[in-house]
Amino acid sequence: MLAKLKIIFSISLILSLNFIFVPTTMAASLTGISDTMSRLKVSTTSNHVIQFVTPTGIANGDTMTLTFEADFNIASVVTGDVTIEGVVVSTASPIGQTLTITAGVGNVVAASGTADIVIANNHITNPSTADSFTVVIGGTFGDTGNFAVAIAADDQGIINAVVDGMINLTITPTTTSLGAMRDNAVASATPFTITSGTNSPLGYVLTVKGNGNGSNPGLYKSLSPTKLIASSTATLSAGTEGYGIQASSASSGLVIDTVYDKSGNNVGGLSLSNQRLAYRTTSNSAADSIDVVPKAAVSFYTAAGNYQDILTFIATSNF
Repeated sequence: MLAKLKIIFSISLILSLNFIFVPTTMAASLTGISDTMSRLKVSTTSNHVIQFVTPTGIANGDTMTLTFEADFNIASVVTGDVTIEGVVVSTASPIGQTLTITAGVGNVVAASGTADIVIANNHITNPSTADSFTVVIGGTFGDTGNFAVAIAADDQGIINAVVDGMINLTITPTTTSLGAMRDNAVASATPFTITSGTNSPLGYVLTVKGNGNGSNPGLYKSLSPTKLIASSTATLSAGTEGYGIQASSASSGLVIDTVYDKSGNNVGGLSLSNQRLAYRTTSNSAADSIDVVPKAAVSFYTAAGNYQDILTFIATSNF
């Protein structure tokens, strides 16, 4: 009877020892954890780019949990918002303050690799108070860790600036000549090239006016006997008095007024008051260039002498 009891005791002891030394597995700690947020301001929606080194790695079907403190609102996060390694995860489900993410075949991260988790589309709302908040990482992938994010009263500095309205105008040359005119040809002067532009989003207007004899527009001979070759919109012909200008431009967006958009011997008449020569309704990306050609014709009986007209060009921005 005593021998039987000893055998039973020995067996019981062996079983007890085997139970005591069953091995256990400890979760590994994540390292290099960071969370780059798109906004830190209180009560503002933000994206999150979370990175860490995972000793165990992430396998297809593993879950990862991100548990945010109570003042975060993660309820709007959906599966399409979340990627691991640039690939949308299998599922992403927010319950309370925990976002559970299930990795798919495209989300695998090797052991000791760096995981890149992106929560996009501004579906997480920051806490309403400025402070430091902790996010805890867990899940079946086997590693654990936590990190802190700063929430600030404001995360932006506003810079104010004013760009002054600008407009310019240059004329080259400032003097031109119709030469020695006779009744057998229509005379053309070397063009005035006008360069102009503005930073106004509404563009500008370029006007022109003549001086004439002070009372009427035209080419004027001021020495006695005085003579005016009147300016009008017409088709000039040799032997018949007439005078005017024509304009052209290759600048995109610039419109030449129909009165002066002429060619050949067709001219637009001048006035003693400002007349629209050209305009644009958008801002310049480069300077406009406009050629203005004075043209005139005389008859056999047009008084000989020196004639002159003074053209005044004005550029006005539309602000």
